[in-house]
Amino acid sequence: MNAPENSLQALLLLNKDAIIRFLRVRMRGETDEVEDRFHDTWIKLGRIEPSGPIRDPLPYIYKVADNVVLDARKMRQRREKRDEAYGETTSQQNSESGERSIDANVELREVETALEDLSERTLMVFRKARIEGYTQKEIAAELEISVSGVEKHLLKAYARIAELRTRQTEDLPS
Repeated sequence: MNAPENSLQALLLLNKDAIIRFLRVRMRGETDEVEDRFHDTWIKLGRIEPSGPIRDPLPYIYKVADNVVLDARKMRQRREKRDEAYGETTSQQNSESGERSIDANVELREVETALEDLSERTLMVFRKARIEGYTQKEIAAELEISVSGVEKHLLKAYARIAELRTRQTEDLPS
C-alpha cells in the first residue's frame, strides 16, 4: 500500500490491527478475505471527498469498513445464486442430452490440442477473453499491452480453431 493520500487513510493505517480484528468478526469465518476487505476500505476512503470535517473519523472508518464487508457479502450471494442457476440450467441441458455433453468434451479436447503450440501469452489472452469473460480492454490493461495486441493474440487463437474446423469438415464423409 502506498503512503496515505488523505487523513482518513492515515487513520485507517494507524488503527490497522483493530480494524483487521473488526473485519474478522464481521466476516464470520471468511478470514481469508480480511486483507482484501481492508484494502477495499483503503481504496474507498481514498475516493471519499467529505463536504466538511468528519466529527468522529474513527467510527466513520469502521462504518465504511462494515459497508465494504456488506457489499462483498451481497456480491458473493449474487454470484452464488447466478452460479446455482447456471448449474441448474447446465444440469438440465446435460441430462437432456448426455451424448451432446460427450461430443462437447471431445471437441473441447480437440480445441485444447489445436491451441497447445501457441505462445503462453496468446493462450492467456484467449482464456481470459473466452473462458473468464474479461473484455479486451481489461486484458490489455492487465498485461500492459495495447488492445490491438490483445486482438492479434485472439486472432492467432481463432485462426487455429478455424483450421481445426476446416480439418473436421474435410474429414466428414461425403
